[in-house]
Amino acid sequence: MGGEVVRMMMKELSKYQDTMRQVERDRGILENLRSRASPASPALTGMPHGNDVSDKTAALGVECAAMEERIKQLREQAEQEHKALEQFIATISDERVAVAVSLRFVHGMSWKEAGELLNFWDASGCRKMVSRYLAHGN
Repeated sequence: MGGEVVRMMMKELSKYQDTMRQVERDRGILENLRSRASPASPALTGMPHGNDVSDKTAALGVECAAMEERIKQLREQAEQEHKALEQFIATISDERVAVAVSLRFVHGMSWKEAGELLNFWDASGCRKMVSRYLAHGN
């Protein structure tokens, strides 16, 4: 049971980084939409065009606006998650654990990178220290 609780807590702590990754993915999508919305050269084939008149640029503009709103909402969500994460870190009495949690879940470092900064032999030492703290609170 303790392991499941720790996994759930780790997942909760990871929400900020997950949201920030989603923001970055959505920014990429938005840039792609914007590039597609720029005017294209007309196809000069000499053939008559059909009666299908659709404004693809306007449709892409609507998609861009919707994606911008989604990114705005995700950033607000990330800000809330960041605040909650910082508040949790402030309650950690063991400074080394607090730094490890900050490096991993606020700054997005891997366990290996955080472990190296904290002079662990390997990534599992840093992860285990945080897991033990989450499981027992000390």
